[in-house]
Amino acid sequence: MPATAVLTTSIQQTPCKVYDAAPIVETGNELPAVSSGVPRTTYDVVAPAHYLGSRGVETHLVNKQGLNLKAYFWPAKKAKAVLMFVHGHVPGSPPPPIIFADTRPSTSPFPQSPGDVPRYGAWVQRLNEAGISVCGLDNQGCGRSEGARNLRFFIERFDDLVDDVLQLRALLSSAADCPCPGFANLPVFASGISMGGCVALRCALASPELFRGLMLLAPMLSLDNVSRRGLNAYMAPLAALLSQLAPSAAVVATDRAGTGSDEYLDELWAQDPLVSHMRTRVRNAHEYLLAVRGLEERLAEQRLPMLLFHSRNDSMCDCAGSERLLEQAAAQDKKLVWVDHMWHVLVKEAGNESVCDEVARWIAQRAG
Repeated sequence: MPATAVLTTSIQQTPCKVYDAAPIVETGNELPAVSSGVPRTTYDVVAPAHYLGSRGVETHLVNKQGLNLKAYFWPAKKAKAVLMFVHGHVPGSPPPPIIFADTRPSTSPFPQSPGDVPRYGAWVQRLNEAGISVCGLDNQGCGRSEGARNLRFFIERFDDLVDDVLQLRALLSSAADCPCPGFANLPVFASGISMGGCVALRCALASPELFRGLMLLAPMLSLDNVSRRGLNAYMAPLAALLSQLAPSAAVVATDRAGTGSDEYLDELWAQDPLVSHMRTRVRNAHEYLLAVRGLEERLAEQRLPMLLFHSRNDSMCDCAGSERLLEQAAAQDKKLVWVDHMWHVLVKEAGNESVCDEVARWIAQRAG
């Protein structure tokens, strides 16, 4: 079994060029400004290039529940692989345009760093330049996607999220179905951060033939520490009952991004209109617990090439879950990289460039 790897690369803050704010061609019918609980925000006023970059394309798909979900595609010019990314639970991890793409120059309404250049750059740009196309959804009830019961940040079942991502994956199977060039018939790597890591793993277990590999960032594979925090310890034993009696009640404590340790992240999360500052809803919390527990007996089924990143300082998702996956997965090609100089939002915190570059190298080596 490969030994657990440790990331020792020194971190350099490298400047990132800003995309030109070119017009974006929309595919499909644009969602109404307010629909099934989706609020009208700054994103409905500015040009899409301000949050997608010049190569980004946004569209939407209708899922099995009849919900309109926003989908995003960033094609590489000479694509050799696709990274399909699943964002996390929104109070701690915003949807793809915020978490993954460029913040804009001074004409943008979003928080800026000195010199109007993104402080930590953009993963999409770095991956595109490495020949990797990127796509992802606003999870149902998050970002600009509709939610069950017209609620924000609410799910009926965790597997609804899995079904949505697999539906997005199905679009990549042929050029006729895919709404954007640079994706069809390429090897696809499932990926996710935080709660999205749990979704990505469940997708890989459900349909391993659809993916070339699995890349997880601070994945939600254990909630032991969170379950014991504050009042959560008293609510956890009653989770099933509360989920039936008051499913939409927002009472479960959740750490906010940055926890005060990163002013840039704190500002980004505080000002963006699509980030939730509410507590986690009871149904969501219960479904997260069920999803994590349901994986405990299935970790050995994971046979895809696998790259994990986690910090021992992560207070959102226990790193023990990543350790167990590394130990139990049947995959011969597997690696866990410790990033203890970071916290949880590994695509935005200082040092994320080194993580991104490691991801790009890993995918390139397995895409052929």
